[in-house]
Amino acid sequence: MVKGHKLFILTLLFGTPCPLYSLLGQNHTDSVTNLIDQGRHFYYSHNYAQALPLHKQALAMKPNSVEALLELGWTLFDMGEYLGSLEATNEGTYYPSNLTDDLYALISLNYYFNLGLATNDFEFSRRTEEEIEQYKEYSRKRPDGHDRFLRLGITYISHGDTANGFESIYQSIRLRPDFPQAHLMLAKLYDRSNMKKEAAMAYALSLFHHNRVPYARRSITLLENALFGNGGPDAYESPSIQPSGKITEFSEALSHVIESYSSEHKQAMNYYVPWFRGIRGNDLFEPFVRYIYTGANVPANESWLAENRNSIDSLLSYAKTYQWPAVDTVSTITSSQTGNGSE
Repeated sequence: MVKGHKLFILTLLFGTPCPLYSLLGQNHTDSVTNLIDQGRHFYYSHNYAQALPLHKQALAMKPNSVEALLELGWTLFDMGEYLGSLEATNEGTYYPSNLTDDLYALISLNYYFNLGLATNDFEFSRRTEEEIEQYKEYSRKRPDGHDRFLRLGITYISHGDTANGFESIYQSIRLRPDFPQAHLMLAKLYDRSNMKKEAAMAYALSLFHHNRVPYARRSITLLENALFGNGGPDAYESPSIQPSGKITEFSEALSHVIESYSSEHKQAMNYYVPWFRGIRGNDLFEPFVRYIYTGANVPANESWLAENRNSIDSLLSYAKTYQWPAVDTVSTITSSQTGNGSE
């Protein structure tokens, strides 16, 4: 026994790997990883209140975990806590990791959303309803009107006015149909409102216009959950926390949503459904699915894209020349239409 104790002490002194120390370190790492994954499951169920303490617990165990800081940042972002998200993601940039691009992409979103929220909060706190309507009318005629309406929508949502939040984001898309941030925000609103078909279409359009942003993989996962998820009243029981890589199944599910869609939801019927049915009618649906799946980094998909560049060019050409409905032909969405699930 004495000889064994001496050997253990020598290994600590001279740096020879100690099995007990390695085991404890591995267990610690596994615990942090498990906490992050548990938090992801709640995040992808849109149950942010339960995701939050898990990511904080992971950081208490490993304060320099960039992965935990990024997940905390996204959880706070989707809760509308943009300053808290900014603080977490900024801290993550101090540590070397392969997630730096992901952190800066979320930092950029936070600056965009928080600046608009802060500006509108200040202005709207001292404006009458009539003045706000005048601001909207003025914004419709501005070159940056799409930007103004998205930030206005974010402000409404932060104050619990979902109906006006939806309508402002719809107006943003009407003014600029290829605005990826507006489609992404709309997708998240649809998703949380249990409008899964509409969410899938909005996520897909957001990815089409932003298929290589660092958070594309996250958007693909959310899109797949909207298509495949086992939905409860406001969350999925067993959401995926990463893309499945099953492109054929993904394509079939999205195609079914488009072809079978018969909801009275005017935004989807006026914008999303005609666009998607148009690419189907032009035999461009597979190129579309392959193109938006780029961010999942599936090798087989990358090979397909490289071998079918002409199809991708045709898809991009179709999108460039597609005629969206005129702004004044789209009816206003009433609050009664924003809380309904997909039929």
